[in-house]
Amino acid sequence: MKSKKYLFCIIAASLLVSASCAETQESRKRSDESQEEPVVSSWFICVTEKGILLSGDGGMLQFYDYQADTTYPLCARPNCTHESDDCTANLFRGRAVFPAIYRDRLYYIRSAIEGKPVTFCQADAAGEQEKELAVLGNVQFTGSEMLYYGGKAYFSVIQVETEENGDAVEVLKQSASILSIDLENGKTEVLLRKEYGTDESLFYDLLYIYEDKMYLNLAGVQDPSQNTYWIMSLDTGDVTPLEDGAGVSLTDWSHGKAVCQRGGTDQDNKEEEGMFSIWDLKTGEKKQVGSFIGGPMVIIENDLIYVSWEEGFQEGEWKYYKFDGGETETFLKIQGGKMNFHPQTSVSKNGQEMIVGRRTIMKDGKSVEGWYIISAEDFLKGKENYKFLCWINE
Repeated sequence: MKSKKYLFCIIAASLLVSASCAETQESRKRSDESQEEPVVSSWFICVTEKGILLSGDGGMLQFYDYQADTTYPLCARPNCTHESDDCTANLFRGRAVFPAIYRDRLYYIRSAIEGKPVTFCQADAAGEQEKELAVLGNVQFTGSEMLYYGGKAYFSVIQVETEENGDAVEVLKQSASILSIDLENGKTEVLLRKEYGTDESLFYDLLYIYEDKMYLNLAGVQDPSQNTYWIMSLDTGDVTPLEDGAGVSLTDWSHGKAVCQRGGTDQDNKEEEGMFSIWDLKTGEKKQVGSFIGGPMVIIENDLIYVSWEEGFQEGEWKYYKFDGGETETFLKIQGGKMNFHPQTSVSKNGQEMIVGRRTIMKDGKSVEGWYIISAEDFLKGKENYKFLCWINE
């Protein structure tokens, strides 16, 4: 006997029209908030208005508080040892993913446990007073980020329809979708859906939101000549291809800007020289940075971009570059050693631009990795004024 089953896979954890009068009011609301920076929740880090959520040693959820200038487990219970399963800081040790603090509330996906379905949950900023906003059903998580913007959470899913015939399971068809969840009432909507063949593996990667436009990447497309980048209007639902979006890689997003890279790997997946530009989403202007091998990169508000470049593996030489007003120059060079700070993102802490990243140091005779923060000014000057936030692995 044959039976059909449906499997939903949340791929790019980024949580996503209504009609007439309600749509007009929502459009006005979004217009007022069009300059807000989206809150991006990933597996390891989420920058919020008042601090940074970090995945610490063993997966314990830590919060770096800007005002207190300290890091602590995300738990408000007195005398808690943070060892029990019901401690909020431990929710993310395999039972919950994609934590975010948005508008002073904590959101996360709670994994299926004890026969319960996967749910999208809300709590206060300390993780107490949990409430289920939406039931997501039988889902599996395989990917990257969730976006919070305009009172909604946006994410992408894959739907796989299978048919069982004895011990065999046949995939009949697949589709990728973008969904939204309203953070007030938990209403879930499908904004975009694409069906594809059983021999393909496609999903939408949600990249950034700026001025009510969501930037998307249809990941898994094998033909590099195809345009895989798209722009969706959150007001109308219209989707348009990104102009000149074929053969490029948009790697970093913040402050209304993106890093655009052409090249970087050849057909054998070996690194080759790539051309980088900073793309201003408001004006459409692209400022060429230069040609480098590798990354990571971090954009900060005054158009500076940092690129780490291993010039030659044998020589062990690394360079950091900065880009400012059309000029590119080296501001830090490391020889005979390994680069020990990998920038992840930039944040504004009490009006000062800061860079958060992963740093490896020697502790008690062994190599350990931790989260660190440093001012953009000190980083540019090559100063070692890194502030330790928490261990990633000890």
